[in-house]
Amino acid sequence: MPPNADIVKNMNNMAAQTLEYEFTVDKTFKVAGPVTMHLKFSCNEIDSFVVVRVDRIDSSGTSSFLTMGHIRAATRSLYENYSSKCEVALDTSIHQPLQRNVPVLLCFSLMPTAALFKKGDKVVISIGSRTDYVSPTPKEGIIAPQFQTPFYFCRNTIYYGSETYIEFNVEKGQVP
Repeated sequence: MPPNADIVKNMNNMAAQTLEYEFTVDKTFKVAGPVTMHLKFSCNEIDSFVVVRVDRIDSSGTSSFLTMGHIRAATRSLYENYSSKCEVALDTSIHQPLQRNVPVLLCFSLMPTAALFKKGDKVVISIGSRTDYVSPTPKEGIIAPQFQTPFYFCRNTIYYGSETYIEFNVEKGQVP
């Protein structure tokens, strides 16, 4: 939904604007380095913006921001020659408009992070189409820019399955 849309009063209170996945860690492990998001995604418009945020909630209920990243769906073309294990490079000069409700695969980097996940911690992955819904605040120690999002109404779909996952760099010898 575009910012400041006055079509229906309090629409933001009626329609979910973010999607959250939460899971509990069943064994202690460390992550450090790159984070990559893979999403099977569709939209009812020619373009959309996807923002992902990851938080850790410890056993006392304290939430810690870990990482975030974003992609404009129509500029999803991978730049194979410049991508590495540490960064997914996108060629944003190539525009590939989405086809109405036809799934595409999005692959993009989030900011590198380091964290110790202890048994019982929760990992929360928040996905939205506007940075103001999922961005960290200066109070969390991060200043995240607000990005211009498409100015039209659209409905995004994230497909649950083997093509939608997040990759962390887990310390050697550990299996989460």
